[in-house]
Amino acid sequence: MDIAGAWWARKNTGEVVGISGGSSSSSGNNNNGSGNTNPTVGARVNNVVQWVRNRFNEVLEKAEFVRLKLLEAQKRLPTDHPSHPSNNGNHSYGSDAGLGLGTSVDQIVVSSGITAEKLMYDRALEMSRTAAINELTGEDLPGCEIAYVTAIRMLEAVLENDEEVLSKGPGQGEKAGMASGGIDNDVINGVQLEDRQIVAKLVASIRTRLTDLRKKMALMTKRSSAPPVVQSKVTGISSHLRRPTSPVVTASASPR
Repeated sequence: MDIAGAWWARKNTGEVVGISGGSSSSSGNNNNGSGNTNPTVGARVNNVVQWVRNRFNEVLEKAEFVRLKLLEAQKRLPTDHPSHPSNNGNHSYGSDAGLGLGTSVDQIVVSSGITAEKLMYDRALEMSRTAAINELTGEDLPGCEIAYVTAIRMLEAVLENDEEVLSKGPGQGEKAGMASGGIDNDVINGVQLEDRQIVAKLVASIRTRLTDLRKKMALMTKRSSAPPVVQSKVTGISSHLRRPTSPVVTASASPR
């Protein structure tokens, strides 16, 4: 979304090739050359933005569904349970809800130590381990590839620093999660510096396994396509070299 916003800002200011008017020669070159690709680029950017919006709305609906399930489950707890909605000790949500300012976390008590980063890390670790086991046993290699890619994306989300991405702009904050030497605060988005280093090493190891897996899959595809061709050639050669069998001559009695 940041990249799309930057692209549209450049387009509106005329910095994108083929957008600015300029001289007649430049406009003619843009019409004959790279300017023709701008509608295609704009359509691609719009498709990406729409896809991100649809995914965001889908995740938002799922989060709301989970919130309602959590509220329903917590209401079934004993009234003296610390996680019961009546024992959360925070009544500001009721007044906010009366003013129409209710949030998505109204009266939801989550155990301490549980964060989105922790959940994503645990899930990514589980997916990568399962994919590694399936890879060793040779089961569902395409699924292993998808699991590796998904785990990498989830861990990259854990390492992402929203503040640096917004301040530096698109393209410059890609390695914000990796580079942490110049950061005074050891906690970024709720993740300790040591934990970020562990996650970065895990991402590197999963990338290595993903590269090896893709090489293995390419080699298997090449081998699976080669044997039928070789077998047909060998069969043709052997058929030519095979000695023809002599026909059996049956003697028939001639009539006397």
